[in-house]
Amino acid sequence: MEENNGIISNSMDGKTPPAPGLHFGRKEAERIRNSGTPYNSLSDLEIFTLDNGHRYPTEDALEAGWARISKAREKVLLTKEEFLAEADAKAEEMETATEAYRVLLELASLGILNEYDVYQYAHYRWCIQFPQAIVSYYSEIFDIWLVNNCDTEISAEAAVMYICREFGFEASHIKIVGTPYYFSTDSCFIRFDCRYISWLAKDGEIFQLQKTGEEKHMEKTFAIEQETLAGRDIPELYDAIAAELGYNISNKAIRYDCRKVCISENIQNMLWEAYEMKNPQAFFIDKERASLEVTRLLQLCGPKVDHSLPDNTVRTQEGFAFFESDK
Repeated sequence: MEENNGIISNSMDGKTPPAPGLHFGRKEAERIRNSGTPYNSLSDLEIFTLDNGHRYPTEDALEAGWARISKAREKVLLTKEEFLAEADAKAEEMETATEAYRVLLELASLGILNEYDVYQYAHYRWCIQFPQAIVSYYSEIFDIWLVNNCDTEISAEAAVMYICREFGFEASHIKIVGTPYYFSTDSCFIRFDCRYISWLAKDGEIFQLQKTGEEKHMEKTFAIEQETLAGRDIPELYDAIAAELGYNISNKAIRYDCRKVCISENIQNMLWEAYEMKNPQAFFIDKERASLEVTRLLQLCGPKVDHSLPDNTVRTQEGFAFFESDK
């Protein structure tokens, strides 16, 4: 019997070792598969056995595993002993696995993880050997906590390459924050900043993070070269502002909230000039009507003018630019 500091691992959770050549979990899973029972008619225990029977060599081990997942599903936290048993922690992993449990317990107490989340860290052995990898960030944009479950470290250079390849950011604008983790496209956790915005790439998706502390809800005020602003209509102006903020404007899902941007008076004048230059015939035929249409467009979709802003200056609030899937 394999025993780790009083914790019996899954390999010998049962009281008696199986006879040579017999593995209760595998045999039971095979029996269920051969029974001919439709999958949607199987009990939860039978489905659990099909998926996990290979982990449990004895009947007692299988029953103990079922008891642990049932407990988590009933919103009851695993004890440390149950967590270590589910993780099948070996003697050399006891210290790190115990620390992982402590970190997870703290996150659960804060409401960041639930009881089943904690169970999954044990079941899939996430970060069992590297508890320092269990880090979390809050996205106010999405109103969710994001917790890492990948413990394979990569270099900052490799992380930048991944972000550029998958999400189209400009490499020179990316700053990796903390330790980047990457195992595969659907198993990664990379925190980075791009210009004024904080991001988290997690499991093939990207999340915008709200800055914390004094920077929270902070407005961003900055100037843009006049050559960049000249000749742009409203959508093109918003693209220029978003690009300055570090957004990937080639992403067709990007959207703008005109309520969360202010411009200097001279930028509005340039908008007028741009519309007149782009629609010369309309202004030639009926300048009053064309001017009225531009006025209406600016009122409905345009940025607000702040007369206190210096020339070529923009002020944005959090949420000015977002991706369609974010809302």
